[in-house]
Amino acid sequence: MKDTEMLQEQITSIEERLMRAINICRGVDGSGELEKTYPYSAGYSQSAMVEAVHELRAMRKYLLEE
Repeated sequence: MKDTEMLQEQITSIEERLMRAINICRGVDGSGELEKTYPYSAGYSQSAMVEAVHELRAMRKYLLEE
């Protein structure tokens, strides 16, 4: 696999993860369903953002080593 294809797949993965977190935040309605509560939304979003930062740092490190 070419480097650019690998990076494109990683970017797509990050984008999908962050969009899922956004949609979970948008879906909060206070109905009592676990996945529609503010604490679940905040925890899920925090996890998605942390994973995105780690993946972006790894990508930057890879690019700087070339």
